[in-house]
Amino acid sequence: MSYQQNAFFSLSNNAIAWINKKTNGITEYFDLQDENERLAEENRKLKESQGSSFKAIEGDLYLKNDTVWKRQYRFLTANVISGTLFQDKNYFTLDRGSEDGVFNKRGVISADGIVGRIVAVSEHYSIVESVISETFSTGAYIPRTGHLGFLKWNKDPEYTLLTEVVVSAPIAIGDQVMSKDGSGYFPPDTPIGEVVEIEENEGEPYYNIKLKLKTDFTKLKRVYIVSNEYQEELMHLQKEITP
Repeated sequence: MSYQQNAFFSLSNNAIAWINKKTNGITEYFDLQDENERLAEENRKLKESQGSSFKAIEGDLYLKNDTVWKRQYRFLTANVISGTLFQDKNYFTLDRGSEDGVFNKRGVISADGIVGRIVAVSEHYSIVESVISETFSTGAYIPRTGHLGFLKWNKDPEYTLLTEVVVSAPIAIGDQVMSKDGSGYFPPDTPIGEVVEIEENEGEPYYNIKLKLKTDFTKLKRVYIVSNEYQEELMHLQKEITP
């Protein structure tokens, strides 16, 4: 074989290897896309299978009140397009706005747990005050014991604190914490976090309880905006008795 032939075959082999590498990369990309679509479909089917709570209507998810069979919560999907994690007050921008029926003071959740609440809305976008903000607070409870408390962020994007839980409560590591929000931002029993540390405050009747948040804010991409059909009524009633 001549030098020219060797050079040609060497070049051809290199070209084939490069093409194979690119082809494999493209295949892996579409395989990943297919996997994401499969997971989204499984999530949709899981929600639909919970017939007593969820119903898919025109692309949105509706949570039904099991007692009186009236719709109470509506869920609108949205994508996170930007956000912060390490500020005293952290916010996320969503690609949904007033044109999509989004209003201020709506709760936001992920597939794993609570995210925050909407504090500003434009025609096409909305801003969410995150759970990982020093100004954010919401009611919570421990289903195993029934004890109530309030969230208070500890400036770590993976954790938060559950405060005002009485020291007589038999709290244990691993206890789950759920929403019990009297303001109606979140559906009852939306996951918040898991107890990972319990501390007593000397001279105080309450624990400081550290929670590992269910929502991973470091990779938050897709969320649900929550609309409570009775939220305005609830807030109006609460204002009547607020000093």
